[in-house]
Amino acid sequence: MSSNLRSARMSDPERKLGVRVLTRNSRSVRLTSEGEVFLKEANEILTHADRSVELARGAARGEIGSLSIGFLGSATSFFLPRIIREYRRRFPSVRLRLREMAPARQIDEFRAGRLDVGFTRPIPATDEAWLRSEYLYRDSLLAVLPKGHQGSARAVVS
Repeated sequence: MSSNLRSARMSDPERKLGVRVLTRNSRSVRLTSEGEVFLKEANEILTHADRSVELARGAARGEIGSLSIGFLGSATSFFLPRIIREYRRRFPSVRLRLREMAPARQIDEFRAGRLDVGFTRPIPATDEAWLRSEYLYRDSLLAVLPKGHQGSARAVVS
């Protein structure tokens, strides 16, 4: 490529900027002080653009962003703290929003788009195809009765 063509290619951006970014002579080409400022800023913009792409990809993978979690305290106290600790360890850039609420309220919050995941007792079947549930843990409930109570002799109390 001839030096005239190179000069023409560089002079067009200089015209758009309104400043000279290079000084040229027959032996060398150097950045002007304006060119150094421009180069520094341009490099920062490119670095920021690369970071923006990585952040967007991380958000798409669920590694960045926020997660709204509904839970029923009495039903989840045995396992939820461990899940939350592990999730925070694996995804430290995700902001968790924990909200204690009853099962019916969780369904309302899902419908409104304000809840991403819920931990609760079994909920009644719904006709909403977008709602899916899965058993994570089954707990045992005990009936404690005073001695001599009519149900205390039974193995199972309804």
